[in-house]
Amino acid sequence: WVTSETILMGEGPDSTKITYANESSGLVLRSFSGTEPSTADNIEFRDLSITAATVTPANTVGRGFIFYNHAAGDYFPVRYLKVDNVHFHGGSMQTAVHASPNRVYYELLISIKSGSSSTSASQNIIITNSTFHSEGGGLYLQDCRDVKIDNCTFKSEDDDTAFVGMVQCIA
Repeated sequence: WVTSETILMGEGPDSTKITYANESSGLVLRSFSGTEPSTADNIEFRDLSITAATVTPANTVGRGFIFYNHAAGDYFPVRYLKVDNVHFHGGSMQTAVHASPNRVYYELLISIKSGSSSTSASQNIIITNSTFHSEGGGLYLQDCRDVKIDNCTFKSEDDDTAFVGMVQCIA
């Protein structure tokens, strides 16, 4: 977990590299208390590279997630999230062969959700000078407010026919 008032800082994306050991090794952004509806405030990622682990289930290609703010039905609104000069590599695609017709589901690179009320919205999210390399879903910001994305590069894998969208759900 990454809790409020945390700065994860390196010496540059080419120098400080974090690689997750297994597909369930993502980071959950949450409050100090760990109870809803507390907010995860003032979290910063700066000057590093984060790569998710390769996923292994059948019918799945790609990597796991990097970070999100929800787990087991709970979510913690994120306020004042800053990402600067970070290279992300993750996300995956899964083909559900039991569905008719076969459907493709996406593991997101980064997912931040908000509630339906203005007091539970994730807000003040600033993402600058970063690279997102997605092997599935990309950056998903559900009903987030006051979002700024500037000078970022978004890359997908070679199979653009299955690509959903790199940035989704910004209010």
